[in-house]
Amino acid sequence: DELVTQLKSALGVLPFVGAGLSIPFGFKGWQQFLLTIPSPIPKERISERIERGEFEEAAQDLLEALGDFDFQDALTIEYGQKKLADVDLSGAVSYLPRLANGPVITTNFDRVLEKVFEDSGARFEERIWGARIRLAQKAITQNKRYLLKLHGDVEDDVDRVLTLNEYVKTYGVENKGDEIDFNKALPRLLQILLTNRPVLFLGASLHNDRVVKFIKQLGGPTQKLPHYAVVEHPGEKDFVQLNQRFSSYGIRRIWYPKGEHEYVEYILEYLTNAISDQPLN
Repeated sequence: DELVTQLKSALGVLPFVGAGLSIPFGFKGWQQFLLTIPSPIPKERISERIERGEFEEAAQDLLEALGDFDFQDALTIEYGQKKLADVDLSGAVSYLPRLANGPVITTNFDRVLEKVFEDSGARFEERIWGARIRLAQKAITQNKRYLLKLHGDVEDDVDRVLTLNEYVKTYGVENKGDEIDFNKALPRLLQILLTNRPVLFLGASLHNDRVVKFIKQLGGPTQKLPHYAVVEHPGEKDFVQLNQRFSSYGIRRIWYPKGEHEYVEYILEYLTNAISDQPLN
């Protein structure tokens, strides 16, 4: 109910789209992608990295083992536009053009969002990443229909953010772990975004996500601006700990049953009906 009220307000919400909304169209999630890149590194080593939540380190290992050209080639083959040529973009992602009347944010490299918004007649005015990230402030303050691709695009390896070194270069303070440098362009943008507009996270686990670490560093629940997330229930064993973690971030959770990802579509359909004043199912 709180999310419906927020969606109906003049401010609305900013959808923040993760890899989960692209997986139904044949794209691999980050874990599967890292595990299936052909490389001289034993799969067990990459798997151990992932189990420890070290996705950035795993990507760094693979880039160093393969070289820049082959690593980018693997990204382009997996997330390139040709996979969308004859795809019917139905399901959860198809509701986003009706839920978003301004900017949309993603960390995905693929072009699922570009196609679904164009097919719906709500084409993005601009796509922004890398060196153009300062334009995003205009999108936020003027509620422009821009797509903010925070970590780059599949065809652009210059401004890509995926490996550990790329994350440190874009977000961090050298030799200081997860500390964030708010003097850098992307952290500064996220600071503006997360303290001025409520965000709805979709298709992201958020367990070790850099953006939720931002929210915590910016004050979490004390910043008086709640964010929202549609997230998979982790099971009873891990629920209490994960629920407390999201509470410490100031993120309101809408849980769906473990493994039943079709519920994301049901939830977005419900929200779309609710803000259209249609009868709710």
